[in-house]
Amino acid sequence: MKDNARTDAPTGATIAAVLKEIGLLLELQGGEPFRAGAYARAARAVAAMPQDLTTLVEQRRLTGINGVGRGLASQIEEIYATGKSPLLEQLRAELPPG
Repeated sequence: MKDNARTDAPTGATIAAVLKEIGLLLELQGGEPFRAGAYARAARAVAAMPQDLTTLVEQRRLTGINGVGRGLASQIEEIYATGKSPLLEQLRAELPPG
């Protein structure tokens, strides 16, 4: 294992769940349907990946995943690095629970 490899990094399934929730909240918010759909597609692509995200994140090759552009790659990198998504937290705060 590499010296800088994280043992507590979020899994692809965890990151996919975050992306999916962002897409749903964007849709509920009535924002841009394309943006909400992009998050949903990226969530499905990440969930379906057979390999671990670690290599793609470390090599900054997330845009090689079908449906993941630079903006989504940046979101995934942030979730991977911190375990959190400021965008998700913001959307949760803006929408009432339930």
